[in-house]
Formats: sequence, C-alpha cells, structure tokens
Amino acid sequence: MTPAEAPPAPPAPPETITDAVLARAGDPRLGLVAGEVRLTHADVVARAAQRAAWLRAGRPDGPFHVALMLDNVPEFVFWLEAAALAGAVVVGANPTHRGDELVRDLGGLHAFMGWQGPILTDSGGFQVFSLASLRKIKEEGVTFQSHIDGSTHFLSPERSMEIQRNLGSDIVMALDECPHGRLERSKLELSMARTTRWLERCRAFPLAAHQGLFAINQGGVHLDLRLGHLEEILELDRRAEFQGIAVGGLSVGEPKEEMNELLAAFVRLLPADRPRYLMGVGTPEDLLFGIEHGVDLFDCVLPTRIARTGTAVTH
Repeated sequence: MTPAEAPPAPPAPPETITDAVLARAGDPRLGLVAGEVRLTHADVVARAAQRAAWLRAGRPDGPFHVALMLDNVPEFVFWLEAAALAGAVVVGANPTHRGDELVRDLGGLHAFMGWQGPILTDSGGFQVFSLASLRKIKEEGVTFQSHIDGSTHFLSPERSMEIQRNLGSDIVMALDECPHGRLERSKLELSMARTTRWLERCRAFPLAAHQGLFAINQGGVHLDLRLGHLEEILELDRRAEFQGIAVGGLSVGEPKEEMNELLAAFVRLLPADRPRYLMGVGTPEDLLFGIEHGVDLFDCVLPTRIARTGTAVTH
C-alpha cells in the first residue's frame, strides 16, 4: 500500500472528560440502558447539559466540587457528565456495594464522618426487639422485615460482626437477643442461653486490629439470672478477653424501680478493669443514678428525640 492509499489517521483522543462528553452530543447510538429506559448518547448529553446549567446557576465564579452519592440509576450518569460540563471537580460514590460495604470503601466511619475520636456501633439486637411484629428469631439468626420498604433481611452474629468490621468502629457490640422487660422467667432463660451461644459466634469472627468486642449481659430484673449469665460471659472471657461488658435488656417495659434495684445490686459486680456500659438508658436522673452505682458508659436516643421537638436538657 502506498502512502497515498493509507487509511486516514484515527482522531486524537479527547484531552478531558468534558471533551469526551461533548463528542457524544450528536451521537444517535444507544448510550444508556436502565430497566425500560433506553437513551442515545445524544439524549444523555442533553440531560447532562441541563443539569450542568443548574450547577452553574447555583454556584459563584471559580472552581467548585460536586459530591454524588447515587444508586445505579440514570441520574448518576447524568450528574457525572453534568459536573464535567460545568467545570466542576466531581466526587462520585456509587453504592454497587450497599450500606456497610460502601462505608468501608470510603475509608470507614472515621473518614466518612471526619471524626477521629472513639466510635461505638450497636449490633442490631435492640433494633430487632423494636421490630417485634416484623421479625422471626431462630438459632441461625434473625429474619426481619424492613419498616421502611417491607424488604426482608437476615442478621446473624457473623453478619452483625461483618457489618461492624466494615464500618470500622472502635467498640463493637455482640449480637444479643433483647427480651421484653416483662418476659416470663422460663422464656427469659432460653433467651439468655441463645445470647451466650451468639456471643461465642461473635467472638470467633475476626475483627480489625483496632476494634474491641463488648459482651452484653441479659437476665431482666432477676439478680440471680444476671449473675448466672455474667458467669457464662466470664467463662468465655477467660479464653479471650472482652474489652467491655454491657448491661442490656433494661428500660424495655419493666418498672423503673425494679430496674434501679437491679442496677444498685449488680453493676459493681461487673469487672472493674474495663468499661461497664448501661445500654439504652439516659434520662438525666438515670445518668446520675447509674454513675453513683458504677456505670461508666451510657447510650440513649433521648437527647436527639427530644431535640427534634425543640426541647433541651438544662439545669
């Protein structure tokens, strides 16, 4: 083949993403398929251009950033291209992996929140308790229905540990079965035994080096059951130490007088060389009472729940 017969050189590749998007502006070929949505490249660029105009209108002169956290939907593509057309730097987080896996891929909760202090994550035990009409508990774990969209989910001790490992928290709570405060004693004993078995499974799951596992003590307001369950926890602790022990299953329907009587007799019997954590209890009076009787750590929805109604706790 002579030089005169040589095929034309291919066009130079686009130098920027903006150039690449604009090169598709008149392209009638299929460019995006999502379910029943089928758009040409030209259609996609047109939608991106519309969103780029919105971005430019809402920003002052100069460079800016656009952060995207969208699912696998056409809007994710439209806004990625819109950012390029608007001259923005785009940060896109597309949850091909959902929930905890997305947080893991973004560097964990510390990076996600910009917080370098301690972070505690719960295991889901209390949340399962709160969904009593939507869940079914078996030895393998809990199957429950989302109160948001009705979807079905399964949570086992291993899955709870995996989620918390992905989140990268510092304090990881074991998955427990949180019984109602008025559950009859015989059923409460069965529930406690399952919590112990689940604790063994949580202990066997490998966590990150910086993470510490807390055990959860159950037994309702029965001091003898609390002490028996504590001995089961300490037997596991002698094999591999827990970083803390929590008192769970209180403030879930029992009279406050019975809860306080139990706390006054029980908390100081927990090991003193690690945190004693009272779960789900947090009125100002509860905090003072718990501290007086040896509690180190609390959590409660109360501050944010009352804040939503414009209420704050003062002297």
